[in-house]
Amino acid sequence: MSPPNLHDPSILQDPYPVYRQAFASSAVCPSVDPSHRTWFVGRHAEVQSLLRDPRLSSNRSTFLAHRLPPPVLEAATPLLRSLSHWILFKDPPEHTPWRRTINAALSRRLVVGMLPAIEQLVEHLLDAAAERGRMEVVTDLAYPLPATVVAQMLGADPADSERLRRWSQDIARLLGGSKAPTDFLHAHQSVTAMTEYFREVLTRHRAEPRDDLLAALLSATASEDGETGGDEALLSNCVGLMFAGHETTTNLIGNAVGILLDRPALVQRLRADPSGWDRVIEEVLRFESPVQRVSRVSTTPLEVDGSRIPAGHRVVMVLAAANRDPRVFAQPDIFDPDRHPNPHLGFGYGIHLCSGAALARIEARAALGALVERFEDLQRLGPVEWMPNFGLRSIRELPISVSPRC
Repeated sequence: MSPPNLHDPSILQDPYPVYRQAFASSAVCPSVDPSHRTWFVGRHAEVQSLLRDPRLSSNRSTFLAHRLPPPVLEAATPLLRSLSHWILFKDPPEHTPWRRTINAALSRRLVVGMLPAIEQLVEHLLDAAAERGRMEVVTDLAYPLPATVVAQMLGADPADSERLRRWSQDIARLLGGSKAPTDFLHAHQSVTAMTEYFREVLTRHRAEPRDDLLAALLSATASEDGETGGDEALLSNCVGLMFAGHETTTNLIGNAVGILLDRPALVQRLRADPSGWDRVIEEVLRFESPVQRVSRVSTTPLEVDGSRIPAGHRVVMVLAAANRDPRVFAQPDIFDPDRHPNPHLGFGYGIHLCSGAALARIEARAALGALVERFEDLQRLGPVEWMPNFGLRSIRELPISVSPRC
């Protein structure tokens, strides 16, 4: 039997049955097209192991280039150069100073101190929804909350959030597996525009320094004696952090609301006992993983569950499949708000574990808790439609009606 086609866009509405079929007999599922030089891995143990395997490189810009015809590749070269500076695309030792700096700036101790400002922003967003009696969850809450927080941390103006969102969506389509040359060009234009935007932010920051994430990044570039790549790498990582700093949290909040709308009894339970929120959020990260897939490139031949993967091939860890591995999770296709332990890989694993995981959890807890506490009757006003993206699990839009609780 030939392997299922994990490149097929038709699986995106509900990919989990296809993932179950793909990894039923082995942890590894080769691409249906050998020219893709791609191997999918979807069992928890193997995915976790590979995410910390030094034989796999995060520098996968060559695979982005591999999709392009020569004229488009030439035009997209500046884009690929910019992405190569992102911490997401780096291996040690280049990865290490950026990781150390970002982790320090986003430590849980510092993030907890941001909670009052986050809660205030959530209330402001929900006030606007209450006046209208309805909201579109993504546009009105899930996106503006984390985007505003990370924009402020990087010195950007929250009033520019729509521009930043448009640019980020172009990048998301590219990194989500699009092979369309037009998507490469749009991503190139957006990365260029966002880089120039942060160049202006950086100029203002140097004239009037502040104590924020951008200051921490500047300090890192100064202390590493040029090893971080100077301003070009700094600006590229501002783009990367603006993108990654809101995308996962936006998807987490949107996916969580979609799940809660189908479970009114769970909403009532959380109103009565908010202590259950932490496990609910962890289960959302497992059940509808905001990041579905992450890629690496093999630097040497390796064997995974009997499959020999040559050097120079792409290895795609399907986090969403690993998070529903029946070897680890009982009844994996059931949303269990009491699941414990819950060793999901929703934020990745190893040295590329999401630096903003603590911030994402706090933002999601603040947004979801306030939403169900303030509004009595949450009603879906349309069907769920998922974005056409293999790498990210995100709802395109989720309109709901809201009525304040008495």
